[in-house]
Parts: sequence; structure tokens; C-alpha cells
Amino acid sequence: MDTNEPLINERTAAQKMLIAATRRVGDALPPFSTWLMGGSGAALALVVANIETVSKFIEITHIRFGLIVFLLSLAVAVIATYISTIVKAALGAQEDGEVLGKKISSTTQQFDLLLYMTEYERGLFPPIRWMARSSMQKAMKGDVVASARMIAKLSQVQALLVACQSLLALLALGALAFGMKMQ
Repeated sequence: MDTNEPLINERTAAQKMLIAATRRVGDALPPFSTWLMGGSGAALALVVANIETVSKFIEITHIRFGLIVFLLSLAVAVIATYISTIVKAALGAQEDGEVLGKKISSTTQQFDLLLYMTEYERGLFPPIRWMARSSMQKAMKGDVVASARMIAKLSQVQALLVACQSLLALLALGALAFGMKMQ
């Protein structure tokens, strides 16, 4: 056994697995969300561009309803994308923080953790500042998995938002199908 290899305990293993799972979800969701918005947006744009012809076959109220629901779907996509950005930044900070932590622990120089936390938080806007503060306070109390749990939970919220976005996009397109006039 390599004596330079750090020991892995249950908390460290849980932290590593939460980060790994979050990274995989984070890599898959944004392209799907983008594809979904592009495809349904293109279909609705085609309907709007040919509104005179299409309105002979689809009730105008259904077209309007579909467009409104599509806008809601876009709003949900924007929120999901914002959360995706937070998750990706947090994953990167987690990796960089581990490297920095090893460098700090290998020196004999005194490190003022409270000053570090204050300066770090000052560079963040709310609500990210509040999340970072909460994670750091939990870590100082010994809960080293707190930040990984927060990142994983944000990723799950992102996944739920993309699922909601998908349902709204289907509803928007379904409105067109259900609005077809029977001849």
C-alpha cells in the first residue's frame, strides 16, 4: 500500500461520490435543455411565421396558449441554466479548493481561516454568499460533506427544473395538436 495515498473515510467517500454524480448530471442536462428549447422554439416560430395559413387549421386561442406556455418553459430554462452555472462553478471550486488546501497544509505559515472566509464571501453576491457561508460554517464544525451535499441538491433542483421545462414544452406543442380544427 502506498503510504503517500490519503486515507478515505466514509465522509470523504460520500463527498467524492456526490461530486462525481453531480458532475455527470451537470454534463448531461444543459445540452438537453438547449436542444429542447431550440426544437420547440423552431416549431412554434414556424407556426407564428405562417399564422394566416395555420390559423385555418388550428384555433388561434390554442396557438396563443402554446406560445404563453412556451414562454414559461423558457423562463424555467433560464433558471435551470443559472443553477447549472452555480453547480459548475461550485464543482470547479471544490477541485481547486482541495488543491489549495493541500498547499496550505504543507506550509508552516499561519493561515487565518476567518479572514479567508470573510474575503471569500465578500467576492460573492447573495444568495451564493449565503450558501458559501453556510457550507464553510458547517465545514468548520466538522461537516466536510456539507458543500458536496449543497452542490448535489442544487443539481437535483436543476434536474427538476429541466423536467418541468420539458413538460411545459410538451404542453405548448400539445396545445397546437389539441387545437386542430375538425373539418
